[in-house]
Amino acid sequence: MIETSDCGCCKGDCNSPVYDDISAERRKQKEKWDAQEHPMRALNVGGHPIPANHRLYDRLEYYRSVPGVHGWYDILMEEVCEAFLEKYLNKQREGFVRVAAVAVQIIEKIDEELAR
Repeated sequence: MIETSDCGCCKGDCNSPVYDDISAERRKQKEKWDAQEHPMRALNVGGHPIPANHRLYDRLEYYRSVPGVHGWYDILMEEVCEAFLEKYLNKQREGFVRVAAVAVQIIEKIDEELAR
């Protein structure tokens, strides 16, 4: 487990409890479900890539096509779709790091609202 002071995202100056909450949630998930092995689906594993007419492609195109201000839901879902649609593990990892960063930012915004 990564300690918040060693996460590398903030040069050892993590003051946000968000990272502790994420770690705690991961521990709960591990305790409840043990080790989980699920296919990524976007990878071309066993010759089964996501087809071009898959709903994720439609959803991603929708999020990209809507003009104007996007809400957190829109931003997060666009990142999720992009990450799952990547064909290479290194690109998929980069995408999920972006997903996590957006999710943390959403949690921080919620915490700000709750503190008011």
